Amino acid sequence: MGVCVSSESGNAAAKRNREIEAQLQNERKKLKDEVKILLLGPGESGKSTVFKQMKVISHLGKYPKEEIDQWKSIVYWNIVTQMKVLVNAANKLKIDLGTAQAAADRIAEVAPEGEQWAKQTGEDVDVLWKSDGIQSTFLLKDAEFQLNDSADYFFNQIERINADEYRPSIADIIRARVRTLGIEEATFNFDGMEIKVIDVGGQRSE
Repeated sequence: MGVCVSSESGNAAAKRNREIEAQLQNERKKLKDEVKILLLGPGESGKSTVFKQMKVISHLGKYPKEEIDQWKSIVYWNIVTQMKVLVNAANKLKIDLGTAQAAADRIAEVAPEGEQWAKQTGEDVDVLWKSDGIQSTFLLKDAEFQLNDSADYFFNQIERINADEYRPSIADIIRARVRTLGIEEATFNFDGMEIKVIDVGGQRSE
């Protein structure tokens, strides 16, 4: 009887051992098939843009539906912060904003967070962007101050973005700059190949 118990125990241990070996083999195969891409570089070097583009490609030209609405406030934040940069630069360079000054004063009071966006904010951005003063200031970017390279894209799209039914497009999401803090990673699958992309935040916000 003792021999029988010992035999059953040995069979169970052998079975468990085979299961563990099979699991380890699967893990080794998975690691072998997985490609890792590490995105490195200073802020504004385009790492986050590549990260977003890979998401679009992996979703067949679309962006995960559950994430689209999250980008709405980020787009608003981009617009407000960049228009504030232009208004501050105009003041520093003593460029007259003329009739757009009232809109500039209101923009100066708007908190940069996208949650505080209002119809008036979008209308003020439109007025400022079309003003001679802000256009003159914009031409001095890079030489006198720094502005996101996507700023004029959003300013030119302000009527669409200020609509009540606005939802960020793929182009909006790709061009939107967002603060990259720490490390962000995502796994994509292309033709059966698993690719893990790791985005390491730069020194400046993106």
